[in-house]
Amino acid sequence: MHIPTRLLVPYIFYVLQYFFLDRYVYTNNTIIHGETVLMCLHAGKKYCIKGLEDLCTQFLDSSVSVENVCTIFEQARFFELSDLVPKCKTIMKKNELEVVGNDF
Repeated sequence: MHIPTRLLVPYIFYVLQYFFLDRYVYTNNTIIHGETVLMCLHAGKKYCIKGLEDLCTQFLDSSVSVENVCTIFEQARFFELSDLVPKCKTIMKKNELEVVGNDF
């Protein structure tokens, strides 16, 4: 049986999203790391789970660096993380040459 890739990607996202969402709902904890944080944040926003949103926001806040500030800034604006946007702007202003060298 052949499953087209275009159908597989949304299915994988669906399965992973619910794995992390279910884990948080039942245990009030989940595994957040660089590869799962945006998926978990999306699930938290989608289903109005403030605790999961806060957990993801804290992870992003503690992970901001010169190397990833543009990416986190973009996601902070997309997900309307109003506390994280100014922090990213400050880092970008203080380290503009390094930021431009890393993300462009």
